[in-house]
Amino acid sequence: MPTPADASPALQVLVWLYALVPVVSAVAWVPQIVRLLRYPQLASGMSLWTWAVWTGTALVGLAYVLWVVGDALLVAVFAVNAVGQVVVLVCAVLARLRSSGLSAPPPTTVS
Repeated sequence: MPTPADASPALQVLVWLYALVPVVSAVAWVPQIVRLLRYPQLASGMSLWTWAVWTGTALVGLAYVLWVVGDALLVAVFAVNAVGQVVVLVCAVLARLRSSGLSAPPPTTVS
């Protein structure tokens, strides 16, 4: 983790704490995803529009830090958050499709 050698101890601690953000974020997304997979009926209470907007803004933020800012730690933080949001949104959409009977038909086999 690059920190200036002359940085204050408080700044160095802050940099190390921020490095933990992707780990904490990933751990925090897991219960939401598991709950949604276990209880797909919960998707009916979720605003797909809101989740789509949050996911879109997370992806724009990720693109910005990836191509403009270029800070690896910031990219990791944004990437973990974006992946978590994409997974929740996809799980919610699939749960809604299954509950409405609009799920994709099973694959056909050629005999």
